Amino acid sequence: MTMLQYPIRYRFEWLMLVVFRSVSRLMSRPAAQKAGAFVGWIVMKIWKRRRDICRENLSHAFPDWNSERIDGVTSAVFSNIGRTAFEILRITPATARSLPSLVDSPSLKILDDACAQEKGVLGARKADRVDHDARRAVALAHEGQDGFGVGEHTDRRSAIRE
Repeated sequence: MTMLQYPIRYRFEWLMLVVFRSVSRLMSRPAAQKAGAFVGWIVMKIWKRRRDICRENLSHAFPDWNSERIDGVTSAVFSNIGRTAFEILRITPATARSLPSLVDSPSLKILDDACAQEKGVLGARKADRVDHDARRAVALAHEGQDGFGVGEHTDRRSAIRE
């Protein structure tokens, strides 16, 4: 099929994708994130059906939240989707030559050392930065309430290895 045989809607969507991809690749990463958040916000304002579905899902998931909080989270969801979309559009194909310039990690030496010693690596943030819900999920998992059942892992080290 040639492009002219597709419905006008699909041709318009393809054109918008090409335009956003070209523009996002010309921007710096922070500028692309801001633009993506703005596009996500615009989509939220225009696409009423999806906005209402998001609000309804949030109200079912969190019945104790008021409408202002649901609206704020809905806005954050669409902004995040826009930022993620712009990040995806900015992805360039990686080759063996370009990959080192695309990846920046000060901890690669730690990873290399662990691999040389045939050990695993587990990364975590400081406990004060970890979200309360995440800490609760870890505690529940440690207590065996995560679907694995109590007693399958005798200690935390064996749970991590498996």
